Amino acid sequence: MLTRRRLTWLLGLGAVAGTGYLLFGASDQRKILNALETLAAAAGSLRNDTAAQADARLRAALARYALSDVHVSIADFGEAEGVEELALLRARLEGADIEFHIEQSDVRVQAERAQATLSLVVRVRVLGRELTQQRTVNVDLIRRLKEYRVARVTVSEASHAEPEARP
Repeated sequence: MLTRRRLTWLLGLGAVAGTGYLLFGASDQRKILNALETLAAAAGSLRNDTAAQADARLRAALARYALSDVHVSIADFGEAEGVEELALLRARLEGADIEFHIEQSDVRVQAERAQATLSLVVRVRVLGRELTQQRTVNVDLIRRLKEYRVARVTVSEASHAEPEARP
């Protein structure tokens, strides 16, 4: 039987749980950054990846975190609009071991839009040689239902990072 005392305890417990969620639940900024990190990882390549595996991973991440007509502009590389063109752009990099890592980020959230400015490190390994670049990435996101989706990505020209000193 539900007594007043039990009802009070249940309401108190619910209030504590709700407060905990509001205080410690993932913020929109953290959710956006997680999505961008997932997209960066999906755009890269893994050892022993086949072209089909890399393509499937990228398409799955785009379907989850980007609008279907997402526009990407990469200085000195090209532009693409939509998932199909992005997959073709990524296919041009086949044969290279590529890693994208977000080093710094600034995410600003407004009611229905968000913007992120990222410092992206790009490592490309081909035939035993490695090239490391630093690029600034601006990302525009739009809220669809309860989640932000990537609408536009603009990537700056590369600035070559200094190689790490090794003994």
